[in-house]
Amino acid sequence: LGPAGAAWANVVLASTVLWYGSHGSGSVAGTGEPLVTQVLHAYIFVAIAAVSSLIIAAVFAERWSATLSLQQSERRLRQIAEHITEVFWIAEAGMERVVFVSRAYERIWGRDVGLLYVNPRSLLDSIHPADREAVQSVLTSHGPPRPFDHEYRIVRPDGAVRHIWDRGFPIPAAPGERQQYVGIAQDVTDRQR
Repeated sequence: LGPAGAAWANVVLASTVLWYGSHGSGSVAGTGEPLVTQVLHAYIFVAIAAVSSLIIAAVFAERWSATLSLQQSERRLRQIAEHITEVFWIAEAGMERVVFVSRAYERIWGRDVGLLYVNPRSLLDSIHPADREAVQSVLTSHGPPRPFDHEYRIVRPDGAVRHIWDRGFPIPAAPGERQQYVGIAQDVTDRQR
């Protein structure tokens, strides 16, 4: 219904009470009180209903505004993540679960991003064998959460080798929540030549 619908519902309800009260039926009729008293009671009811509808409308308006604001923020973040040339990612510590990976992963790694969601450790399969152990020790570290910054090579399915600069930053975790990292991985192959 929204704020306007809530207000109109209360107007219709109050009008119905007034009409029935003034025509000899309804909850305010037949009380033996003079019509003026009955109408006064109806006006008090309408006033309470109007205040209630304003409160309901304010709550709906606030919720609607918060929802729109959240949708706009999500849209902006999605646009940034999908249009930057670097891979933007969010993952649980230890690479147990990938929360988000931007589509740039497909362009740089040459692999389907969906595979990371199904098997987060498939990332390790793409890392050059000479760099794999060092990367694995950083990604699966069980020490206190701290930022990392490292470079490694990947081997694309077509055999091309790319140099990656990967940075990760711990996201403060609430008690009972799993530690997550947010990061960015950049193809720096051109600056290696």
